[in-house]
Amino acid sequence: MRVRLSGIRRGVPSHEMAIAACFAATLAPLFEGTKLETGMREGLRYVVGASPRPEKFDHLERKFFFVRGGGEPALPGNAKFLERLAKAILEQRSVALTHRRFDADGPSSKATYQPLSIAIYDHQLYLLGRRESDQAIRLLRFSRITGVRVLRRTFDYPSELEFSPRQLFAQSFGVYLKEQSEPAEPVEIRLHRRWGGYARDHRWHPSQSVDVGDEYVTVRLTVRLCPELVGWVLSFGDEAEVISPTTLRRDVAGRVQRLAALYRSPSKGK
Repeated sequence: MRVRLSGIRRGVPSHEMAIAACFAATLAPLFEGTKLETGMREGLRYVVGASPRPEKFDHLERKFFFVRGGGEPALPGNAKFLERLAKAILEQRSVALTHRRFDADGPSSKATYQPLSIAIYDHQLYLLGRRESDQAIRLLRFSRITGVRVLRRTFDYPSELEFSPRQLFAQSFGVYLKEQSEPAEPVEIRLHRRWGGYARDHRWHPSQSVDVGDEYVTVRLTVRLCPELVGWVLSFGDEAEVISPTTLRRDVAGRVQRLAALYRSPSKGK
């Protein structure tokens, strides 16, 4: 007798399982030089090898492909740090971290964290952890972690009500969490009409709506204001205007004025 789970024989991967494993394995280059990279590739081989007709899955790594951007600059050099953090997350062990601040000239900070998640954003790695000194959830850029020591003491993983990465970033534009205590605000951006097709085909945030008019395109979001949002608006150059809120409009205008002043001055380069 054959045992079936959801119409699939136990132990025999479906096409969908093999394809899903392949997409997971295409992320392997992001973990270059680590055991995680090796494990992802081995996982794909395991799934395909379990099929009675593995030849059906030839060339999967080229048929389903993830285009990597710049990738994680700390790898493979700091592979041991990532492996330690991944193991600490699984075993729910506290870690003592040394972390370089955003300002490269500033001093490094040292603190003990309960590591909760490793997140991928824009093809780069981040650690979400609860700082033991004040129980604050912090987002640490992996490439700025300069030391990891796994401690013996363990911790209870928080309930979903206490910690949910999905909810944590729900009203964020990108991964900027510094202004997490601030409420989300309605944001309205007006783009040049030629961005109509592009705006319809892109989703920058789950809350967005796009209205393509005869003269311009209106993009509306409900997000917390942050530097990443300012940078996104500036990426459209003079073909984007912030309609609201006033705070964001003022921030973008200030950036534009400083940029204009910079380019009015002679270049200091050759």
